[in-house]
Amino acid sequence: MAALNEQDEIAMSTDELLRAQVMLYHHCFAFVKSLALNAATDLRIPDAIHRCGGGATLSDVAAETGVLPTKLSSLRRLMRVLTTSGVFSVVDDAGVAVYKLTSVSRLLVGAGGRANLSPVVGAFVSPFLVAALFSMREWFTDERAAAMSPFEVANGRTIWETTAAG
Repeated sequence: MAALNEQDEIAMSTDELLRAQVMLYHHCFAFVKSLALNAATDLRIPDAIHRCGGGATLSDVAAETGVLPTKLSSLRRLMRVLTTSGVFSVVDDAGVAVYKLTSVSRLLVGAGGRANLSPVVGAFVSPFLVAALFSMREWFTDERAAAMSPFEVANGRTIWETTAAG
C-alpha cells in the first residue's frame, strides 16, 4: 500500500480528520475503562454500595472502602468513568450524587449468595495477561516465538505453568 502523500492529507476534510483523531484516541485510551473496573473490584466498591442498601454517596463509598479523604476527588473521577461506562449509575439526590448498582455491578457483589465475578476482572487485567498483548509484535515477527503463545513470549512460561506456580 502506498504511503499517504500531501495530496491525500489535503483531501481529508477537517471534519474527517477530527473524527479520525477521536477514533484513534478512543482506541488508545480504551484501557482506562478496564483498569477503572479493576480498581473498583480491588476496592470492593460494588460491595460497599451493596452494604449501604444499594445506594451510596461518594463519602459513603470512601468510608466503606478505606479510601483516604484526600483522595475523594480522584475517587469521584474513578466513579465518573465507571458510571459513564455503565458499571454504576448515579442519581442526584438534593444536589448530592448517589451511586447505585447496575446489572453489571451486581455481578461484582460478593455477598448475598450470587455469583461474584470480581476475580474474573482481576484475572483479565492481570499484568501477566496484559504483558502478552505488549509482546504481539515479537510474537508475529520473531521466528523463535512462532511455536509459542503471546503469553509465553511475554512471561517465559505458559499460562498453565504460571498458574501452577501461584
